[in-house]
Amino acid sequence: NSGRSSYFMTVLWNNIIHKSTVSFQHGGKALISCVTARASCLLLTYRELTIILMNYMIEDITKAIDRFAEERDWGQYHNPKDLAISVSLEASELLELFQWRTASEAVEEYPEELKEELADIMIYCLRFASVMGYDVEDIILSKLARNAVKYPVSKAKGKKDKYTAYTQEAGSDEK
Repeated sequence: NSGRSSYFMTVLWNNIIHKSTVSFQHGGKALISCVTARASCLLLTYRELTIILMNYMIEDITKAIDRFAEERDWGQYHNPKDLAISVSLEASELLELFQWRTASEAVEEYPEELKEELADIMIYCLRFASVMGYDVEDIILSKLARNAVKYPVSKAKGKKDKYTAYTQEAGSDEK
């Protein structure tokens, strides 16, 4: 499986930087060799490499979404308010697939519809980010960092409580 991951990462990296290769070394590090006028190597963790590649993939997907909208002259309709409404409407369509069913029944009955509705939501979210000029990687990683503070592993692991339960818990400890 790690051979497949290495091949997958190599193919992705080759699509991003021409004539480059990725090979995985011991200790979860990736050696990236860029064949350019000045050959250079970077040592990155698998996580760092994954974030870099995902950012390029998100950028490519966002460009495809923007191009799709531009070809149809839909920019005139894609303002923040209407895109936010569209995210909500598509999320409601996703929820509708679960209405009156257990989660497993919906997943079993509507596998393709679930994918389509999720894609619609993600398309509108990425289009919203593009229209607003947001860096998707930055806003997601920033939000994850804030959530890590709100939901510390020591208090939140295995629990479904809202973060306020942890802050109230901390306040009651001081009393």
